[in-house]
Amino acid sequence: AMEAAGGARALQRRHTAAVPTLRSVFRRVRGKYISRNNRKGLPRPHDVSLTYGEVTFESFIRLLTDLCALLPPGREPPTFYDLGSGTGKAVLCACVSGFFSRCCGVELLPALSAAAAAADATL
Repeated sequence: AMEAAGGARALQRRHTAAVPTLRSVFRRVRGKYISRNNRKGLPRPHDVSLTYGEVTFESFIRLLTDLCALLPPGREPPTFYDLGSGTGKAVLCACVSGFFSRCCGVELLPALSAAAAAADATL
């Protein structure tokens, strides 16, 4: 158990090294503003199912590291899906983690989806 914990901490340190790159990619992306403006043209702009929220890179990397440490050894890497992926922060974080065979984001609002595609293109 101690060895597994040490390995997980080493993985977390390695993946946390990607945080400055992720911050740089999203430095000028204002997801909450994009979401608010994009919802204005919708029939129900205040629908709670369209509530915007973001992950923080360090805590999300820690979560992914802890979850992936629970996977049985030798198991094929899973696919990461984020429904309501916004600007793509969680998706790109999962992608750079290296834990997943594929990372997919699904976003309803076109402007947020475009922001995610732009962020992806810069990596």
